[in-house]
Amino acid sequence: MKTLFRLCLPLVCLVNLHGGAARVEDEETSVLAQVFNDYTRTPSALGGYKAETFAFANAGSILGSLRDNSVDQATFNQVVRLISPALARQNYIAASDPEDTDLLISVTWGATDGFDNSLALSGSQLNDITSDWAGHAMQMDAANQRRDSRNNRNATLLGYREALKAHRDMRSYGVHGTVYGDLIADVEDPRYFVILTAFDFQTAWREKKLVPLWSTRYNIPTRGNHFTAALPSMSMFASRFFGRDSDGLVRRLNPTGKVDMGELQILGSVDTPPVEK
Repeated sequence: MKTLFRLCLPLVCLVNLHGGAARVEDEETSVLAQVFNDYTRTPSALGGYKAETFAFANAGSILGSLRDNSVDQATFNQVVRLISPALARQNYIAASDPEDTDLLISVTWGATDGFDNSLALSGSQLNDITSDWAGHAMQMDAANQRRDSRNNRNATLLGYREALKAHRDMRSYGVHGTVYGDLIADVEDPRYFVILTAFDFQTAWREKKLVPLWSTRYNIPTRGNHFTAALPSMSMFASRFFGRDSDGLVRRLNPTGKVDMGELQILGSVDTPPVEK
């Protein structure tokens, strides 16, 4: 634990630095946010929430087997510099004194491989075993297990597990099948992700215990994106869920419009124009 704090406290000075970012469309970002141990934020008389101070902790990167310099070469200092404006937007303020620090925010980042088609049986393999139905079934079962194992790992990292379970269970009723397929497609597509987990700093510092208060997992497809360039925008989109519960996976959220009809008002009448003969 002592090593952890030596790493996180000097980095709070990076919070006010801003890096350039390419804009990421909101609908590309998926978010799962949760709160724990009765964590709630205190409303501010000026609107929003009262400030809470934090220090970062480096939980490390989790990288896939595919080479991607934009995430492979990203450093902890670079990642926290790029996500800090999103935290500041929600009034999470960098701490300068351990005595006055509220949260310890651990940061994990990386990329998933998605589903590698090489894990499945090739057409030639299937042709070789068409005469052996028992062998065919065993190989198909093994291929499916490899696929499920990869998908389960990715779903856990990305925050998709509960959503997949809920929609998988509904397919037998003839509904949610398309949503389930879309979720699987996301999980099997390579994605950049960030996991923020906030712990009670004072308990961690004084009692050497980690008490989780909230977590936010957010991710975007790697295809067509660059990790460090996309990081500020995806973090800003996810920031609306920092310190609160998202009530499940929020996926490809689009702005929704609202039409308020109000009360019917009669503006008057007009004469009907004569009909020309």
